[in-house]
Amino acid sequence: SLELDENVLVMSCDYEQYIDTEVFSEMVKDNSIDVILFVTQYNKLRMGKPNSFAYCEVEFSGKVTRIVEKELLSTMPENDRLLIGTFWFRRASDLEFSLRMARESGLLINGELYVANSLNVLIQQGKTIKTLQVDSWVTYGDPQELEIYNWWEELFNEIKMR
Repeated sequence: SLELDENVLVMSCDYEQYIDTEVFSEMVKDNSIDVILFVTQYNKLRMGKPNSFAYCEVEFSGKVTRIVEKELLSTMPENDRLLIGTFWFRRASDLEFSLRMARESGLLINGELYVANSLNVLIQQGKTIKTLQVDSWVTYGDPQELEIYNWWEELFNEIKMR
């Protein structure tokens, strides 16, 4: 069972990610941070439709001020922070609360509840949410992304064999 006063890491299952673990450890040590969002930038050459993802707005101090899911923040998504689907919570109770409140408030998208979108509840409560830029992220979240990944994988394997 999940202890609500302990930290928890939530991840999707359709990607690979690589992070600077020292930077992550330093962020975890900073008790002022309640939630860490793992982010990257949109890249049309290796990702599907840009509105298939979540993005966040960040103020100058680094604090996340708004999250949108399945829509764009700007006309240039490659300049926005794209959430990859990995979230660290200092307290599991914040995750439980945000999901429960989002469900009760009807903050659903196409009838589904998303962790990213539910975090707006915590932002409204004044929780400190910051981002961690991942070093590398490969997604296979839909057939097109998997096809792109497989193409690159085959190419690199051919190069290795030469």
